[in-house]
Amino acid sequence: MAQLLDSQSGKLLVRVLDARESDDAVQKDAPITTNELQKMMDKWAAACAQQLADHLGK
Repeated sequence: MAQLLDSQSGKLLVRVLDARESDDAVQKDAPITTNELQKMMDKWAAACAQQLADHLGK
């Protein structure tokens, strides 16, 4: 997890969490690849589509 604060006001501007799922915990500070990002987005889109379908079906 990382965050960026405004230097004058101290207001939180950005907070980032590495949500990659992996058995290998040694990915700290490793840049995410486009392949990993695509898989995460596909999984997220599928979950959102399933949630929408579940609510429309009720």
